[in-house]
Amino acid sequence: MNDTVETEVMQSSLLITGAAGFIGKALFARLKPHNPIGTYFRTKPESHDGITVFADLREEANVRRLLDEYQPEVIFHLAALVSPLVNEKNPLLAAESHLRITENILKYIERTTHVI
Repeated sequence: MNDTVETEVMQSSLLITGAAGFIGKALFARLKPHNPIGTYFRTKPESHDGITVFADLREEANVRRLLDEYQPEVIFHLAALVSPLVNEKNPLLAAESHLRITENILKYIERTTHVI
């Protein structure tokens, strides 16, 4: 990331979906000085010392409420069902956990919101 882009991102309101996951935890910790909002679903993040919100992002109403309340300018979308075994055994759950969440986010974001 070049300095101009990094400065712009760091001065924005930030939302991290999947903040309890491996990458989400690391990103939340790195961006902590910039007060990100993190979402979690199954497991509450450990010691983020920041704002984390329980949200089932598969539900449109939850996504709409989350985006209306926090109005993020940048979303780091990391929410995912990461177990290959679970994804293979339950393709419907996998689709809900990947496609529906992404569709819901894209449906309700503002035109000026950046999704990464």
